[in-house]
Amino acid sequence: MHRQAGELLRRLHIAAPPVPGGPGLDRSVQRVDEHLSRTGALLTSSEITLVRRRAAFAGAVRDLVRLEYGPWDQRPDLRACFLDGYGRALTHAEEQALPRLAALDALSGLQWGTVNGDRKVTGRARRTFARLRVRSPWGMMRLPAVHPSQLPYLH
Repeated sequence: MHRQAGELLRRLHIAAPPVPGGPGLDRSVQRVDEHLSRTGALLTSSEITLVRRRAAFAGAVRDLVRLEYGPWDQRPDLRACFLDGYGRALTHAEEQALPRLAALDALSGLQWGTVNGDRKVTGRARRTFARLRVRSPWGMMRLPAVHPSQLPYLH
């Protein structure tokens, strides 16, 4: 199933590649500010700092965030099947973008799940924040700068 999903997503990305530097970056920054204004009290200071780090528009990799921080967590075999179907491994820049985008997704999920009383969504958001904190000895991941021009776009 994950291999077939990879094949399908590859076809979708080829059919409609993202526009580098397009409106996605501005919208992402705006959404971060909106969500933080609504959920700041629900976050620890390290989670707020994590989310505030600059996120780059990541094109195709954005579609993989919920898989990476969901069913693929602790299941590298599922990730490998998907990427086999996708036809390529993630680039270094895409690997760097995944945790950035996961922080934004977790913030959005925490806000939406809290407002709508959806414990499953808020639980996923909390698990994502916990996984992101574990990646660094300081309790917060260190994110190198990733400029949108470093992210490959499928043609």
